[in-house]
Amino acid sequence: MKKQTLIYNGKSKQIFATESQNFVIMTYKDDETAYFGVKKSVIPNKGMLNSKISSLIFQYLERNGIHTHYVEQLDDNEQLCRRATTLPLEFIARNVIAGSLSRRLDIEEGTVPEQPIYEICLKSDALRDPMINGYHVVALGLAKEETLTQILKIMQQINSLLTELLKKSHINLIDFKVEFGFDSEGNLMLIDEISHGSGTPKATNISTATSSAATSAMSKSRTKRFFHVLKTFCRMDKRELRQQIRAAKKQHTPEELREQSEAVLRKLAAHPHFLAAEKVMLYASLPDEVQTLSFIEEWRHRKTIILPTVVGDDIIPVQLAKDTVFAEGDFHIPEPQNHPYTGDFDLIVVPGMAFDREGHRLGRGKGYYDRFLAQHPQTPTIGLCFDFQLVPEVPCEPHDRIMGEILTVNSGLSLV
Repeated sequence: MKKQTLIYNGKSKQIFATESQNFVIMTYKDDETAYFGVKKSVIPNKGMLNSKISSLIFQYLERNGIHTHYVEQLDDNEQLCRRATTLPLEFIARNVIAGSLSRRLDIEEGTVPEQPIYEICLKSDALRDPMINGYHVVALGLAKEETLTQILKIMQQINSLLTELLKKSHINLIDFKVEFGFDSEGNLMLIDEISHGSGTPKATNISTATSSAATSAMSKSRTKRFFHVLKTFCRMDKRELRQQIRAAKKQHTPEELREQSEAVLRKLAAHPHFLAAEKVMLYASLPDEVQTLSFIEEWRHRKTIILPTVVGDDIIPVQLAKDTVFAEGDFHIPEPQNHPYTGDFDLIVVPGMAFDREGHRLGRGKGYYDRFLAQHPQTPTIGLCFDFQLVPEVPCEPHDRIMGEILTVNSGLSLV
């Protein structure tokens, strides 16, 4: 999906409409604000870090049953999200007395209450986000009582999940702030961002400490450390990532996938490696891959085109000839019926379920391409994927092969 009209320009994020009324694109900014927007500055790469941190946490919460607005990471600073009807409220969970709570109640920072404290604030910079209670919320028509009950339950779940996650790296969760809204079907969902910023009002959602004492000032280096902790402990295994990609694909119509495929293949056709190559190994696509069948027909009489067939546990390349016929293979892929190709390759074009910006590739779990590419280590490789298949990180193992380049609708990554 592509950005269209700007519909919200906030202190730390922008929200753009898309061609779908149910989805928006959220762009994270490098702007930093404090004291309810009074103090402002710009911190290089803040938007990128907060976007990636939020992405990891939202994915982690989704896998643990929390419905969020997050759909997928589009690039370093942008996410595709479900459009939300937002509640004008902020919800805070406090596991340790710190910051404004310490000042209001004159309780020493670092004091651990007998149970977590949950607070509600009315979102208003002009009023400095005043604290209110559930009676205010219901009486003023800001939310229904049953919605507040549901939110408290979700807050408790989030608190438990994040506390346990951060404990794995000996980090104590001091407090966090979140927002909620409703999706197009009226379902309550977690929205906005969950990130690790400077600790100033409304500039961060999570405060953490590496000791039992509370802390509020978070340096950029500590934010980076926090990000790497999350990468380690929020990391999906390959099975979970495959499920995520299948779910993301369902958000796109067949027509959208066809148009995106054509855009990717136009990039491939204009790529210097492809233009210079005489012998190119392509692939006959599955429905959830960049669709190559018409591209193969276009080029089969202009270059030597080789396609993979699967025999046992191995890929056997077969060259297309003028009279080559196809038969359905083991994975319902049309495979050419011809003698195996035993020559070399100028370029190998590779499909995948997911790729990351380091060139790691997620296949379907059988290792066919990893074994095949290991036999051709000097041949240039290009991975093709839809934008939603380019993810922050692909779980990798020593035998997994790294792509030389990756082409998507909106990205062209040269990695070697």
